[in-house]
Amino acid sequence: MVTRDPTLATRACAACGASLAGRSPRARTCGPACRKWLSRHGTPRTVPVGLICCPGCGAEFVPGRPLHRWCSPRCRMRGHRGQVSRSAALAARWGIEARDFWRTPPWLFAQLDAELGFGLDAATAGPSDALCDRFLTPDDDALGCSWRAACDPARPAAFCNPPYSRKGGRGHGLLRWAEAAVRARDEGLTVALLLPPSPSTRYHRLLHKEAVELRMPDQRLAFLHPDTGVPTAGNRGDSMVAVLRPGQSGPARTLYMTRDDQ
Repeated sequence: MVTRDPTLATRACAACGASLAGRSPRARTCGPACRKWLSRHGTPRTVPVGLICCPGCGAEFVPGRPLHRWCSPRCRMRGHRGQVSRSAALAARWGIEARDFWRTPPWLFAQLDAELGFGLDAATAGPSDALCDRFLTPDDDALGCSWRAACDPARPAAFCNPPYSRKGGRGHGLLRWAEAAVRARDEGLTVALLLPPSPSTRYHRLLHKEAVELRMPDQRLAFLHPDTGVPTAGNRGDSMVAVLRPGQSGPARTLYMTRDDQ
């Protein structure tokens, strides 16, 4: 009768921690990828926990194996060919979602800027996306820093088109951005916050209480694609601009915005 060492069923891969049950007693790793990793680095590799963001398309998925980085063979091939999208790469870098990088229609910003004179873009991916000379990226922690300190003193107003996903608000969605806008208002800044209207949510109720105006564009906005920068139709939701002014509070008036160049 063949006997087996009971410790073999509890052994783990030296690189990723996967079970080695059913493998040779001499095996140290679960497969070629882990064996290659150990030969190169000599140390265990960090194992992703739960959902991770695919660097190819930006989608969230649960890896089937600890070393999986891509959600599908197609994304893996795109990554090997250097075809990873810009938005997916940014999402993977900052731990948010690729859809959070859609950009503001130029006509909307220009119309607000002509009236309010913005000195800060409080939520952008970098210089190529920024609408003002001074701006904040996820590296600057816009939800925790002072917008007043980052803003141009000669133009004490901030524009913010925040990420809409819950990840973009540190797990609390747009409520954290609404609270940050209120803090900036209390520091003396005029703030214009672009986000979807949703009266049943906490962020909408807060802005109705604290803002002086909720401006509704009279058309669905064509946001700029995060990779191409081209205005893209097909937005299925409405938008609003909450305007907060120092020393003033709501309840906010509802106004409607019309595109001037049409």
